[in-house]
Amino acid sequence: MVQAYAEAAEFLHAHPEEAVQLVARRTELPKEAVLETIREGRLVYSVRPVRDPDVKRSLEDHFRMLQSLGFLDREIPDEFLAEI
Repeated sequence: MVQAYAEAAEFLHAHPEEAVQLVARRTELPKEAVLETIREGRLVYSVRPVRDPDVKRSLEDHFRMLQSLGFLDREIPDEFLAEI
């Protein structure tokens, strides 16, 4: 899964015009708006290791949000984050 995200990030940076087509189609946003957000650095897609404290905190926040919405029925153990 992490490899897929890394490849998607690489594709976005290497082929912004094609990425814009895909993002615009899936989000139903105007292509020009999507391209502008990429060029201006407002849409950033990168893959960083979980050992980065900011990444770990962000993942924990996402897990809590998913739990609050009912998508996760239990807490994610710390060991899980250590493995990815």
